[in-house]
Amino acid sequence: MLATCLIPLSYGGAHLDGWGKAAIFFDTDGSLNISRLHKLLMSRLRRLLGPDNDIVYLDELATRCLKNLHVFRATSSLQLAITLLHLPRYHATDSRLHDQEIGLVIIDSLSAFYWRDRYSLEQLRDAADGPSTNLPPNPSYHVVNALHRLR
Repeated sequence: MLATCLIPLSYGGAHLDGWGKAAIFFDTDGSLNISRLHKLLMSRLRRLLGPDNDIVYLDELATRCLKNLHVFRATSSLQLAITLLHLPRYHATDSRLHDQEIGLVIIDSLSAFYWRDRYSLEQLRDAADGPSTNLPPNPSYHVVNALHRLR
């Protein structure tokens, strides 16, 4: 889906059947490999445009496609939620993005902070003298709420 989002609808008279839109990628576990994504784009473009195209031409097109990818590396659930909440402002003010439509928002992986969040809540629960009703909500609640607002 990411490649389809980034690849243009057509290029140089050839119909590529892509979306030609921007993609927002939240790499919460640090597993995004841009080099691998570039190779996947090159392979896809070679298949779409034909194997007789110059490798430099395909490399240039794949690099152009990657300019529509915006990567954020959140280090906590709360940072992810705040970034999601501010995504419309980023969309409006970033010169590379404000003229484009966001076609895809990817969070890889939404569960990256699960154990850290759970540990923090357990620590708060253990430290609470009274009932645990005064504890803050699970940080993933804020992420889900931010996604709902973004939608």
